[in-house]
Amino acid sequence: METEQQYFIDNLDRAIKEGWIQVYHQPIIRAANGCVSEEEGLARWIDPKRGTLMPEQFIPVLEEAGLVCKLDLFVVEQILEKMKQQASAGLYIVPESVNLSRRDFDSCDMVEEIRRRVDTAGFTRGKINIEIAESGLGADFDFIREQVERFRSIGFHVWMDDFGSGFSSLDVLQSIRFDLIKFDRRFMRQFDQGPKSRIILTELIKIAIGLGIDTVVEGVETEEQAEFLKEIGATKLQGFYYTKPHSLKELFERYRMGSQIGFENPEESDYYATLGRMNLYDLTTATNDDESIRNYFDTTPMAILESDDWELMLVRGNQIVSSDL
Repeated sequence: METEQQYFIDNLDRAIKEGWIQVYHQPIIRAANGCVSEEEGLARWIDPKRGTLMPEQFIPVLEEAGLVCKLDLFVVEQILEKMKQQASAGLYIVPESVNLSRRDFDSCDMVEEIRRRVDTAGFTRGKINIEIAESGLGADFDFIREQVERFRSIGFHVWMDDFGSGFSSLDVLQSIRFDLIKFDRRFMRQFDQGPKSRIILTELIKIAIGLGIDTVVEGVETEEQAEFLKEIGATKLQGFYYTKPHSLKELFERYRMGSQIGFENPEESDYYATLGRMNLYDLTTATNDDESIRNYFDTTPMAILESDDWELMLVRGNQIVSSDL
């Protein structure tokens, strides 16, 4: 009897050809303006016999079999096709990220394969972000660093995915230059376990800001989490609080119905990126005693205001400012 693992191996080519594998797109929200600044491409295997299969079911099998390169390049191609359809519909095109496995680089020259596809599609290389999980950096560290440098040297942005899921995150940031780090969703799972977890996240984001690295926090599921992350300077947010991953068909349907979040105007990205990196808490009060921990988020009112010829608008404010409105 054929095992599930063997089924994935034997049917990958057919799944790609017949459209069983589809790419869903999860928006990433710019904290400073609430618009979609990027998206993440996620593969789903929608099998005619077995139903919808999630990445954790088939990707490890394809990695072990040396076939994940086929899958990930297909995801890149589907993202580029989506961008073409967005352009035809007159929608803003924001960058989209693709997750790469350490095994991708064993099967082909992944840097060159992605470069060729993006250039052929006629998009700038900055429209595709490369995500590499922290867990994939351990083996052949120097080799992976070389691939990251190759991507960045020709115009791609490279993100570290699942930051904080391992034990070497801070050491890695000293050795490899990433454009953005994605905080593992476990930080949000620990959000309600007391102030210490929030202080740790605040300080890690402060480190990223100091290094000139943007941040995405995954797993945002509540308004309280979203507002807190905005206050401490998280650049971008991702999670079910905003929306679940959706298909291209669902994207256009949301625009037709007027229920979309809305893509960011690329010409405004740098401006809002600068606003999003500001931490609206005075961190100088933090010391090692318990009283300081309890008072860590008690600070002076801090806010960012935006003005035009007619009105003054509050862009961001900490809890003290918000509670006074």
